[in-house]
Parts: sequence; structure tokens; C-alpha cells
Amino acid sequence: VIDELRACLTTGGRLDVASPELSLFAFGELREVLRRLSGTRLILPLVQASGQSLLGTEADRGFRNQLSAHKFARDLTEWLHKAVDVKAAPGPLPQAALVAKNADGTPTKVISGNCPLTTDGLGITLANQFSLVQATETPEESQPLAGWFNQMWNGLTSSADGKAALLLQLEELTV
Repeated sequence: VIDELRACLTTGGRLDVASPELSLFAFGELREVLRRLSGTRLILPLVQASGQSLLGTEADRGFRNQLSAHKFARDLTEWLHKAVDVKAAPGPLPQAALVAKNADGTPTKVISGNCPLTTDGLGITLANQFSLVQATETPEESQPLAGWFNQMWNGLTSSADGKAALLLQLEELTV
């Protein structure tokens, strides 16, 4: 998944993400690509209760041992303030959707399935071998799935709660 994202995210493009989870180490692996985007819309469930949940799973122990979580938390906070709109899903999300768009907003690739913004979701660490991830191959295939993301986004209330909750979690890791 990370290779697909690196290949399809272009400077000035956009990324729409619905993810059941988010980890600092997944962000750390993508941060240079994400910084080149003109904007991102992010849907996360409100169920992530603490900053500790951003530190990943047992598979992320090697990343935690590099002592980079503090820096990634600061970088993620900065990126959220600069280029990310966040909405909170009222409950858990059953799967992830990553919608890459070019600079004019045309969807170019959609990756969906068991590909949350975590190290295992991006394929950096081992994941459930029985899960499914699929990617579109053409902009025409991407259009209906991008529309599905838009329906989710438009169906969620616009408030600062989602972003504020995420920033509060990050604050736990940066103080």
C-alpha cells in the first residue's frame, strides 16, 4: 500500500482518507509525501481514546525503540494544522479508504480494504494474511469510490471535535 501511495500522490494533489486507526509510525513513513499535498480530508473514529493508541501495536516495537514518536507527534500536529480537515466518525470504521487525487481534484487511485494508516495497514510490518486490499487501476474506476468517500464526508457533521480530539491525543505525546 505504501508503494502505491508514494507512486500516485503528486505534488499539489490531495488525499482523502477514512481509516479505522492512525499510527505515528505510518505517518512517519509517509510524511514527506503528505507534506507535498495541497490538502487532506481525514475521517477517524472517535474511539481512539489516548495518545498511546497512536503508538501502534506490538509490531511497531522496533519503531518505538528508535525514540522517534515525539518528533513524529510534533510533525503530525504541524501537518494537521496546515493541511488537514478532520471529521470524526461516530463509531468504528469497518475498513479504510484512501482516495488519491491530482491537483485539479480528479480521483486517480482508490485503495480500500484492510489498509488503515498504520504500519501493518501500509504493508510496512506484518499484517493479517487473510485480509483484502484492493486498488483501482484507472481514474474511471476511482470515480464511484471517491463518490462514496464524499458521501461519508458530507454525512458527518462539521465540527472541530474530530481534529481537537486528535490534537489532544498528540499533545499527550509531545509534552
